Amino acid sequence: MIDLRLQPIQRRINVIFIIIFVFLFVYKSYSENISIPGYERLIFNAGEMNQRVNFYNPDSNSCYFKMSLIIDGEKVIWSSDFVKPGSEIKNILLSEALEAGTYDAVLKYECFSLTDKTQLNGLNIKLRILSEVSKND
Repeated sequence: MIDLRLQPIQRRINVIFIIIFVFLFVYKSYSENISIPGYERLIFNAGEMNQRVNFYNPDSNSCYFKMSLIIDGEKVIWSSDFVKPGSEIKNILLSEALEAGTYDAVLKYECFSLTDKTQLNGLNIKLRILSEVSKND
């Protein structure tokens, strides 16, 4: 015979376990979100390979970034090494200088584990590169 007095206590324990499980699931999901900065455009100096940018990996992330700048759908004109959280890249060296004009581009983000550098997810940000003649010329 089942003691009915234990059922309310068991239900409370079950509810507490469910609440803890949901909390841990939500916390784990939230804590593993990756923030990826987006850009609409980059402005480069035409004819120069050295360019100033403001690429960074937010310090709230728990992963490395590798970034690549791609034009014409497939031509990689720059790529980074691993960028740890809280780090930024202010200057890049393009593989070739861009002539003056507007270029459709993609800034490709690849994310990697901090512990063993296994690849996680990634994202491609579509943007425009405005390559302009320097006003100092």
